[in-house]
Amino acid sequence: MKRVIMLVAIFFMVIATTAMAADKPVKIRQNRVDFGPFTPGAPLFLETAPALKDSGQTNWLKFTKDADKLSVWAPAPEDIKISERIAAKIPVMTVTSPEQGCGSAPRLLFLSGPVAAVTTAAETKPAATGKLYSYEYVVCDPSGLLTPESMTDQYISKYGMYDGKDYDRQMIFYKNVQGHYRVGVRPFTGGDRAGLMVTVVDENVFREVYQQWRGVIRSASKRVLSEF
Repeated sequence: MKRVIMLVAIFFMVIATTAMAADKPVKIRQNRVDFGPFTPGAPLFLETAPALKDSGQTNWLKFTKDADKLSVWAPAPEDIKISERIAAKIPVMTVTSPEQGCGSAPRLLFLSGPVAAVTTAAETKPAATGKLYSYEYVVCDPSGLLTPESMTDQYISKYGMYDGKDYDRQMIFYKNVQGHYRVGVRPFTGGDRAGLMVTVVDENVFREVYQQWRGVIRSASKRVLSEF
């Protein structure tokens, strides 16, 4: 009997602990996400920034399969179960800057959504409307006295303990920054100056673009059903 009572007590303790965990508010972090003229979610701006170069276009499915530690860090939101059919439709554009060192934004990544503005009898040609999804910027120590490791410690001191590590990139990362960003931080060494490479990912851009493509594909499926 005592054993049964003990098991019942443990059962209710587990339920209470689970309920408390579910009610625990998600911590919203306040890491910096903007850098100079670059702001997450900004539209594609190659026309107004000729120094930036389109260094390749692909789709999200190929990007995630080909991505390695040398590509810009751009994880998809964890709350989306991604369909390969939709992922294969999302255009991904990587943009590089002629400057790769301190005080620069070396690489940017744009995602494009469909705009059903150009339609023919044969097909619908979605027009690309790229938005800045992920980009890197480099912050260095102007005195030359600090190391990337000590700067990383300062970053953690300012923004709190990180949420995880990407060991391949030697990167720490933070989730739920200002509600919808992820921020990664890793060491950077350029010439005689050391610093940090900070990568900002705007998860809302992915959600918006993904839902747009999902809606277009659903509409196309309904449209073709009427032809059967």
